Amino acid sequence: MEKTINRLNTSPFKALINLIHSLRGKSGCPWDKQQTPTSIARYLIEEAHELAETVETGDIEAIRLELGDVLFHVFFLAHLFEDAGKFNILDVVRGNIEKMIRRHPHVFGESRVKNTGEIRVQWQRIKQQEKKNHPQESV
Repeated sequence: MEKTINRLNTSPFKALINLIHSLRGKSGCPWDKQQTPTSIARYLIEEAHELAETVETGDIEAIRLELGDVLFHVFFLAHLFEDAGKFNILDVVRGNIEKMIRRHPHVFGESRVKNTGEIRVQWQRIKQQEKKNHPQESV
């Protein structure tokens, strides 16, 4: 197993990307090649529920494994969109970093808050402004 990871690349993230390329590649897995964003989204939801349940148990090893499953599905889903020419995992990460910085002006900007209640109000205000710019339904 370690040889496979080293063969894929030294960076764990690059190794995961290369693993997904191999699974969906010419001599890859027929099941993985058939997956679509919709099918992977269902599995991602299932894995997220399993992770949440495991976190409640406090079983550190199980949490680590479930986090890996969620991470794999996120990378796999991003790979499907990359194959379709839409975006890649780096775009996802960059966008998330930008959003987290934007939503934490009390850490990265000039905003001052006194407590977590004010942080929540500020977060919701910023989120509402973002929704005006990019409307979408929320679960």
